[in-house]
Amino acid sequence: MKKWFPHPAFFEEKSTKKIWLGMKLSFILMLATCLQVSAKAYSQNDVRLTLDLHKMKLSKVFSKIEKESAYRFLYSDDLVPVNKKIDLQVVNTPLPEVLNTLLAKTDLHYKILSNNVIVIAKKGTAIQQHEVTGVVRDVHGNPLIGVTVQVKGTNTGTVTDAQGRFSLEVPDNAVLTISSVGYESQDVSVGTRTSLNITLQASSSTLNELVVTGYTTQVQKNITGAVSSVNGSQLTTIPMGNAQKQLQGKVSGVTITTSGEPGGSSSVRIRGFGSFTSNDPLYVVDGVPTSDISNISPDDIATISVLKDASTASIYGARAFAGVILITTKQGKAGKLTVNYDVSYGKQYPGRGFDIMNPTQTAEWTWNAMKASGQTPSHPQYGSGATPVLPDYILAGNNYGLLNSDPATAALVDPKLYNIDPSKGPFYQIVKANKAGTNWYKAVTRVAPIQSHNLSLSGGNDNSRYNVQLGYYNQQGIVLETYLKRYTMRANTEFTIHNRVKVGENIQMALKDNPTIGNGNVGGNEGNAFGWSYRENPLIPVYDIMGNYAGTRAAGFNNPQNPVADQERTKNNKSLTTDIFGNVYTDIMLPYDLTFHSSFGGEFWNNYYKTYGYLQYENKENNPTTNYVYEGASYGYSWVWTNTLTFEHQYGVHHVKILLGQEALGGHGGNVDVSGYNPFSADPNYTTINTTQSNGRTATDGGGPYATIYSLFAQANYNYKDKYLLSGTVRRDGAAVFGEQNKYGIFPAVSAGWRISGENFMKDVSWVNDLKLRGSYGEMGNSTPVPLVNLFNTYASSPRAASYDIYGTHNSLQEGLRANSFANPAAHWETNKTLDFGVDATLFNNSFNFSIDWYRRNTEGLLYAPQVEATVGFLNQYPTVNVGSMKNIGIDVQADKKGTFASNWRYDVGITFTHYKNTITKVANGVNYFYGNSYGSGRLGGNPTINEVGYPMSAFYGYKVMGLWQSQSEIDAADAMAQKKTGDSNTKYQNGGEHVGEFRYADISKDSIITSADRTIIGNPNPDFTYGITAGIGWKNIDLNLEFYGVWGGDLFNYTKWFTDFYSSFPGGAVSTRVLNSWTPNHTNTNIPIFEARSSDSYNKQVNSYYVENGSYFRCRNIQLGYTFNKGTLTRAGIQNLRLYVQAVNLFTITKYDGLDPAVSGLDNNFGVDYGTYPMVKQLIVGANVTF
Repeated sequence: MKKWFPHPAFFEEKSTKKIWLGMKLSFILMLATCLQVSAKAYSQNDVRLTLDLHKMKLSKVFSKIEKESAYRFLYSDDLVPVNKKIDLQVVNTPLPEVLNTLLAKTDLHYKILSNNVIVIAKKGTAIQQHEVTGVVRDVHGNPLIGVTVQVKGTNTGTVTDAQGRFSLEVPDNAVLTISSVGYESQDVSVGTRTSLNITLQASSSTLNELVVTGYTTQVQKNITGAVSSVNGSQLTTIPMGNAQKQLQGKVSGVTITTSGEPGGSSSVRIRGFGSFTSNDPLYVVDGVPTSDISNISPDDIATISVLKDASTASIYGARAFAGVILITTKQGKAGKLTVNYDVSYGKQYPGRGFDIMNPTQTAEWTWNAMKASGQTPSHPQYGSGATPVLPDYILAGNNYGLLNSDPATAALVDPKLYNIDPSKGPFYQIVKANKAGTNWYKAVTRVAPIQSHNLSLSGGNDNSRYNVQLGYYNQQGIVLETYLKRYTMRANTEFTIHNRVKVGENIQMALKDNPTIGNGNVGGNEGNAFGWSYRENPLIPVYDIMGNYAGTRAAGFNNPQNPVADQERTKNNKSLTTDIFGNVYTDIMLPYDLTFHSSFGGEFWNNYYKTYGYLQYENKENNPTTNYVYEGASYGYSWVWTNTLTFEHQYGVHHVKILLGQEALGGHGGNVDVSGYNPFSADPNYTTINTTQSNGRTATDGGGPYATIYSLFAQANYNYKDKYLLSGTVRRDGAAVFGEQNKYGIFPAVSAGWRISGENFMKDVSWVNDLKLRGSYGEMGNSTPVPLVNLFNTYASSPRAASYDIYGTHNSLQEGLRANSFANPAAHWETNKTLDFGVDATLFNNSFNFSIDWYRRNTEGLLYAPQVEATVGFLNQYPTVNVGSMKNIGIDVQADKKGTFASNWRYDVGITFTHYKNTITKVANGVNYFYGNSYGSGRLGGNPTINEVGYPMSAFYGYKVMGLWQSQSEIDAADAMAQKKTGDSNTKYQNGGEHVGEFRYADISKDSIITSADRTIIGNPNPDFTYGITAGIGWKNIDLNLEFYGVWGGDLFNYTKWFTDFYSSFPGGAVSTRVLNSWTPNHTNTNIPIFEARSSDSYNKQVNSYYVENGSYFRCRNIQLGYTFNKGTLTRAGIQNLRLYVQAVNLFTITKYDGLDPAVSGLDNNFGVDYGTYPMVKQLIVGANVTF
């Protein structure tokens, strides 16, 4: 989410008090709302009815009274004349009097029971009510908690407690419906029994479960689009604090790349890439759209549905261009108060880090590099002898290495000379060399704790239900001083008014403390903590002799920063985000099977941050050269108002459901940033902008409205005999960023399904429980890449870029305006067209579920902002135009199997498989390619990624390495061919010349000369396929759960090699142990180039396939062993349920990749480029779940 920053007055004392007062009032109101759910229903006489009924069947009269009250009738059709015509006229009459009048001329009488049930029976027949108790168990004899026990035909019911027990007042001869998710429902006749023992059969089938599919729900078996669902309990098996990370491998068609960084985002892609710039899915939480779910506690989530094709996602319009992830949070259920507490605590381990040479090896290979280049070895720290000598001190007031045993230098290491404060005299730091070697990765990382706490309170009755969640998540990062602390509170309540109206709210409040420590953006650039750790020479210690930071101030060590210093100096940085998110809604049951739903919701967030910079005396660049403080704040809010009208009716064997909807959304954001140099005090408690030097202060601000969208949509579903299914959707979106001619887009979709299992010829195929074929086609639009200023030419001013010395006197500088961005009202919707065919099957007595989809998605009119010609002037933002097209073809597979075996054993296994192939089919007229993100191209000699027709997005681009030059004669032969081809005796086969041991590039153009025309696609960051495996096995009270995730194929670009594998790239820095296997005249059977002190296109000055590695890996994501205690022991302690567990997360990863972690993400235009990825870390955790 893009953050904006508010005015500093927002944080003044008076404003802060108001904010806290508002938060307190909000909390009180939420608490009061939750407490209301215990309010009792009105008494019988409080219910007054006004009816004017003529010649109406008695059964219809009963239904009419039910609609006008909170009561339900219970009677037998055999004993009650339901078809008898009745006249009834009453005005504001109490319910008992209405019933007396209604039944006065019949042989019936009634009794109103305590649970709002009206029992009708023949006169002379006693109406009895008695209490029935019971226990519900599974087939293994284990009590089942949360099972719904309901009097059939009424809303009267309860749920079982942790021992599976229930108690309910029922009429004689009542029928109870026993139901629970994952089990077959069962009707039980009570008769006059007072005690029941009920066993539910487990069901792997989810055919009759309701699935959230966009503004509505559908029965699973009747869905004709590509939808995958996961329940909350499947997510929270891994304590990651982020639902995106937990979803990895559990849904087919979804590729998720994550990192171990606290608060770090994940790359989530549904069916690959469909745009050059907008591939993030839309998240919808309880009906409210958002782009960021990092503030939502996974413990709050009940279900997640992923809408993958156009027929399911198109109803959300333009925002759903890249797919939709629907999140439904936990709601309250009728029943007594249930309190649940989840707690876990563990440790995180940083792993082995980079394989770097020790100081002795580094010095020896420095000599080898110089000798290989024909140079006489010499180094400021190692001397100039035949062999290098490690110094005792790398800095003692000068730049050169010192031997303390040398009388001429021993006096230089006198601590009395030490001084690092320029105001107190000449700089004189004394740094003792660490000859054993500093492992900078271990120095900047740590074993870090992680803990999670979640408390939930849930309950209610028929008329009111509530669920309150309190969460605390604390993940300390493996990198020093980094952390994420998140506090969440959620209150979901719902009230039923006279059975026809529901009102409710879903509100979350979150506070996130997740500052940027060090250079930040860990994994996203070379200047992060890991980037420094693979570049800092191991001879340098972390601290000097006085305990202050050591660094690269001495000569010969290049310019990396001490990563420990970076982290510890900035440990007081702040970033506090408060977020309020949710909605209020109502559902109104109207006549003629109509339901009106209205929801108003949104999000308000506020972010405050403060960053400190300190003089880095120990580093060569001494950057920054002064202390500074940077402070900023932002705010933003968004709103969405959704209204739908739904008609649903069963006409015999025909089922029809029609939905009409309208939606509008918008928002606004703002920001302010201030900075200053040399604050009076370095103490963070007293460092303010007001205490910085006045002539160095800066202040900037900005902000504006978010893009507004107004939409109309409709959906129709038709079902014939539960066999033939048809669905159609259309949405009309309007976007303010387009010109009048292109402002509105209409996006239709249609899908159909055939449940073959419902046909007569399938009746005897007993092992097939359900089999469905389905297909869909739809279109969706996208406006996200277009900036808000697209309709306007904008101008900006600055002293440097928009000034002119009018009179040429060097003192007549006049500031004016320059072009900042150009309008393009001709831009129009980016559109994708998706075709999908799928098969869903449930087999073998509902124990095996299988789903497979094939799809093709074509995107047309791709929106992009290509760089314009330099003659138009300097632009901050290039105009967005519709330039090209791309396609994705793929297969999604998902299957699961559950069952039991032997005595008291149970198992479940699940797999997901995701494959897609992305291809760019057009860039622009006369243009076949453009480069991706240019970060690092200056070092590499070119951009490592390209978007080219016929290839996948962000493919790796450069020279293909055929091998290494093995001899001078081989070089001479290649040069001779090039000279013969050109007729020029000075021509070289490779530009700049070649040397033995360096790279030999493939002649792609077949012209005997290596030029830029020989650059080609050298790698594809998209995997061939990804897969997830889950497995569980249980015996009595013991359960074992396993999760694995894998990536097959796909390449990674290991940018770190440029620093560590080539001496001339970063002389004096750390050297990878890969170099131990580098080419030498005596060791030629290798792919590692010679280690030398010169640079050339054949060595380290061009992007080539040496950097590209296989990104395949197989990871054990989770092993969890749990034990659930027997109920009898717990009851005496007032505990309903208790489960303890131990688990290992990310226990091992099998891969050939040389970097820290093969799970490398990045931006869409440099996906898979590894600058120093924050690895997924191993976690060892213990936890408990207890219910009271």
